[in-house]
Amino acid sequence: MKIALLIYGQPRFLSNPRSHSSHKKHLFDKHEVDVFTHYWLPSDEKTFEYSSWITNIKSNILEKNIPKKIEDLYNPLFSERDCKICFENDHLELKKYIKEYFNDPFYININNLFSHLWSFEKTIEIFNNNKNVDYDFFVISRYDNYIEMIPDFETLKKKKWYCSNHHNRFPDLMYIGDPILLENYKPYSKMSDNL
Repeated sequence: MKIALLIYGQPRFLSNPRSHSSHKKHLFDKHEVDVFTHYWLPSDEKTFEYSSWITNIKSNILEKNIPKKIEDLYNPLFSERDCKICFENDHLELKKYIKEYFNDPFYININNLFSHLWSFEKTIEIFNNNKNVDYDFFVISRYDNYIEMIPDFETLKKKKWYCSNHHNRFPDLMYIGDPILLENYKPYSKMSDNL
């Protein structure tokens, strides 16, 4: 089985072996995997910004040598890094909608939500622009995911999109699907389209 692993977002907890070892156990050890990554790495800050609902992180201090750690752990075929981007003037109608219809946690963390979706889309773009073979499935993950189990890819249907069920509110951790579904998928660019 040929798998494209797309990893995005803040490269948090790279020194904690749990996340990478779970990717290794469930993906790298069982399948042929190519990795495509995007990550945030602020050049002038000492910590990552994180959302107010994350209460169990006492410190989000940047680790040293993050690009080398990503290379050593995941050996990506293609990887891009961006510094912090402020999304203050992006999607103003959507921001107005979120402020009016959702609770404060979503609105006060809106820059983080937008950066999450932007990095997600950027990783898909990197994959679409650089894939040079056909993949059976994609897996989209974050650097801080711990994978408890993955379904048998042989049992999954093509042209379907599967997402993790870690909780019922905002399942943003892992996705599996047919790579054809990523060709026009732009979760950041098109998020205001359906207001």
